[in-house]
Amino acid sequence: MSTTSRRTRRRPGIARQRGISTLLILLLVGLAVTVTALAVAYALRGNQQRQLATHSVTTAQASAWRGVEFLRDALAGMSATDEGKMILYGLSYGHPPAGGCIPAGGGAGGCGSFEEAAGWNSASAWKPGEDAELSEPLALQVDDGFGFDAYLLRVRKSASFQSYEVTAQVIGRAAGSAAAPLATSTVEVVYEVGGSSGSTTGTCASLPSALMVFNGDLDITGGSLGVTDGESTDYANIAVAGSLTVGSSSSARISGCAKGNITLSGGGITNDGYLHAEGDISVTGMTPPNGTTFWGRSISLDGSSSGARYAALRAGAYTASVMANGTAVGTTRVGGKLVAATASGGIPWTTGTVVPDADSATFVIELSDGSQFVLDPDDLVIDAATGAISGARVAAERLSGEGELPDSFTLQAGSIFGGGIGAEGLAQTGLVWGHDVRLGLGAGGGLTGAANVAVLRVNGGLTMGTGNIGTLVGGGDLWAKGAGRGSPTNHWNFPTVAGSGAIAGQMYYGVSKAPLPAGEGMAAVGAADLQAGTTPGLPGIPYCDARVRAVDAEAYKAQANYVFEFVDGLPTLTVRNVKAASGVSIDGTYNLLTGDLRRMPAGTGAPFLACNWQGAGNAGAHCFRDATPTGGWNITGLVSFPKGVVWFDGDFTVNGTDGGRDLVNTIIGTSKVTLTQSGHGDLVAPNFSTPATLCDGDFWPTNLCDKSGGTSQFATWTERVLDEDGTEKEVEHVGLPIGNMAVIVEGAGQLSGWNIFGSVILGRNLGTAANVTVVQGTLTVGANQSDSTTLIDQGGARITVPTESDQMHLPVCESIPAIPTPGAQVQWSRYL
Repeated sequence: MSTTSRRTRRRPGIARQRGISTLLILLLVGLAVTVTALAVAYALRGNQQRQLATHSVTTAQASAWRGVEFLRDALAGMSATDEGKMILYGLSYGHPPAGGCIPAGGGAGGCGSFEEAAGWNSASAWKPGEDAELSEPLALQVDDGFGFDAYLLRVRKSASFQSYEVTAQVIGRAAGSAAAPLATSTVEVVYEVGGSSGSTTGTCASLPSALMVFNGDLDITGGSLGVTDGESTDYANIAVAGSLTVGSSSSARISGCAKGNITLSGGGITNDGYLHAEGDISVTGMTPPNGTTFWGRSISLDGSSSGARYAALRAGAYTASVMANGTAVGTTRVGGKLVAATASGGIPWTTGTVVPDADSATFVIELSDGSQFVLDPDDLVIDAATGAISGARVAAERLSGEGELPDSFTLQAGSIFGGGIGAEGLAQTGLVWGHDVRLGLGAGGGLTGAANVAVLRVNGGLTMGTGNIGTLVGGGDLWAKGAGRGSPTNHWNFPTVAGSGAIAGQMYYGVSKAPLPAGEGMAAVGAADLQAGTTPGLPGIPYCDARVRAVDAEAYKAQANYVFEFVDGLPTLTVRNVKAASGVSIDGTYNLLTGDLRRMPAGTGAPFLACNWQGAGNAGAHCFRDATPTGGWNITGLVSFPKGVVWFDGDFTVNGTDGGRDLVNTIIGTSKVTLTQSGHGDLVAPNFSTPATLCDGDFWPTNLCDKSGGTSQFATWTERVLDEDGTEKEVEHVGLPIGNMAVIVEGAGQLSGWNIFGSVILGRNLGTAANVTVVQGTLTVGANQSDSTTLIDQGGARITVPTESDQMHLPVCESIPAIPTPGAQVQWSRYL
């Protein structure tokens, strides 16, 4: 038997194919890895390039903004020097400085002269509107290493005095050369140069709101208070922050206002003047003045006014909400008329939209947050048909708070504030205007006398005895309380209207208030009744500006020539800005307890400080050696005293001057000043003397005098004011405001009948003793004590208006004025 074995044979190609597949797989994997690696490398390189580009741009932007600040600093430097201003001045007319660039430091530098800026004058008048586009960009001179270039494109003078709008381009560079940087960034920027980039107090000055201001109540029960030579209409004679009372044994020859009530119970007041009160005005037992105007919340006149010939009696206002975009944002008390279409509630009209007009008083708006603004209707844009008011932000003066007044609003009345006028009789009055008016009637309603009025405007009801009326406009009823009627053609004791007359309501007559039949008004009174829509509105209540600024003696210390204070308990004098007649400065600090200041220099110089009725050569003539912090500074028998501004830490007393010697000084103190009745001369503020008196003596204050010419003059100062066209200009004034002051003290002033030439500001009360103190200037009392009461029961004060207007400026800042100062700031910028 045989066995057959079978062998399987493999094909050689299959084995070879399997090896190639492996190689192909490996090759493909390797290729994928390579591609991935290359892609990652490419991505990394692209990202690095993008980051480099980003960083380059960021660096370029940073360089550009560094250049913006650098250029701002350069422009600020230019605005601080005449050379720099000259460059800006020339550029505003298209004249670049010779050399073709501007210096980084603000001066001439290496950029050439400024000869091409023709007509330059650092005090020249400036007008807005010139717009010089430079023919080619003007480069800022700066080192290439700073990484930016800066060019001025345009320089335009703006409305502010010596200020400019400067347009520039700043190009920031990243790494690389200046010619081939990696990246650049360009910023266009507009600067304001020398305008409102800063503010300065300059010469601190303001004009008074009134010749006399009392920061509290004023009670005149004896003596007198008055203003003479008061022909100027620029100032009210008196402003009282509280109530004003004039008693029977006194005389007040004044005009002005009070924020409280005015009570006149005797004595006399000014003919042809005015008294305004935010409160009530009442007159009892006083000889009536002629031609006087009363204006307040309400007015009450007893029988003593029956023979009066007043110019006008006004009272009353609408209490209104200030509506902006349909929301109540504040309240006010305002005069004007109501828009007929908005009036509601029957007659007399008391609610509706108020339209202030030219006859309306100034009014104060108080916002919901307590901020207050005063507005004059004449300064507003008012739609008489709708009552819409606009332009308020420009017209308003802020009184307090930080709230924002809407520029446009309406005034929605809801009730009447005050408006009552009562007079037992009037001989002749030009205008009576109120809400509830009672004429010719006593307090109990009985008939007292006739009332003759040229123009009678009554918003509400009129109750009247007999009298003659020129024209009548009434918004309510008329009750002729003493009148009678027998028939349609028989009427007696009605007031009569000679001209036109109309009322919105009904007419009544007699004590029983019987209605006068319709249609008889013309026959009985000369006026038509039931005239729908008739209303005179209300006058409003005028704002009394009795604002004062508290006295801070420390604020004036820097302007003082002679500072008397206690250093380590020792009386010390510091002299500043004073020279002897020879021109040698005597500035320094002196110990008054041990030093010899009878003469300056000691022993050999001219008389300087001598007291006790003794000349400078006497051993007992030393001044202030006994001064103490508790006892203050006392002078008795003053013989020698330097002229200028003196400053005292503590009480200061002058008890007599030798031979009636005048004091030519501004007295400033942290406490009380006392000028006794002992023999004395006058107190004369430096600017109320003469330049020769102040500046040509043995010692003279260099800050108050100008001796640059052949003849001594008072120092001058400039004020920036707006022309009627809104452009600023400089006005020069003679005499620094501090030199217009005779007294500025934080405490009270006992002035005891002195004649004072110069203004007086007292932090507390005024005392005059038995004599009348005469002040040629202004008088402010109680600046540091708002709840004070000034009592004048003897003596009194009389104000004489200065003859020179520059003497009216007080060294009191109303606010820090935003005047052009060296500096520059960015107004806006953008990337190009």
